[in-house]
Amino acid sequence: IVLEKVVFQSNKEFDEAKEIFNKKNINVWVNCPRRMYDFYKGIKKYFQSKDELQLIVHGGNWGLGCNSIHFLDLWTYFTEDYDFKLELSGLDQFIIDSKREGFKEFTGTIFGYSSKNNKILLTSLNDIKIPTTIQIYGKEARISIMESKGKAWISLKENNWNQEEIEFNTPFQSQLSHLMAESILKNNNSDLISYDLSSKLHKPLIEILLKHLNNIENFTSDYCPIT
Repeated sequence: IVLEKVVFQSNKEFDEAKEIFNKKNINVWVNCPRRMYDFYKGIKKYFQSKDELQLIVHGGNWGLGCNSIHFLDLWTYFTEDYDFKLELSGLDQFIIDSKREGFKEFTGTIFGYSSKNNKILLTSLNDIKIPTTIQIYGKEARISIMESKGKAWISLKENNWNQEEIEFNTPFQSQLSHLMAESILKNNNSDLISYDLSSKLHKPLIEILLKHLNNIENFTSDYCPIT
């Protein structure tokens, strides 16, 4: 089974679903597709140390609530480090309505860190239209990415940090779905993140967003209204 993000809106549901999947012996993945992009596969080789890696996402109104999971997934794709904490102190002190009726959205900054000194900084600015950039800093490479333009700027330590501009293709989901299905049907495997690992990303995100909702709007539900 391939599930779409946000998989569930409460941590309790993740645990309940895991019991069912294990009982029925069902393999499950979550569709955070950047792991399938040739570009990200290609640059992973520059981040082999798995520690002291920083991923910074900055832009205007890119959907911090509904899309942060994609960048947490990308961060851990490079670090393979799933033991981390998230901080909510940088979130704006107001909640906005999502474009989808009945759901909420967030702006401001989410900060994350792990014991291996891996860090993530996710910033979505309210009411500001600027393109989203992704920056990845490691011991051997520094890469700045603009997916909307299909361009990246790579600086490598081995090249004295001289910058090189490259172009890349960001595939549509329609260009990936058949590859995803073929891999699962033929090999019972996928480049996508497993359900168990994705749960480790979803749970702390849902936890801090629920806490922030409660702080701002006295929200007491166990379900976080993000989609």
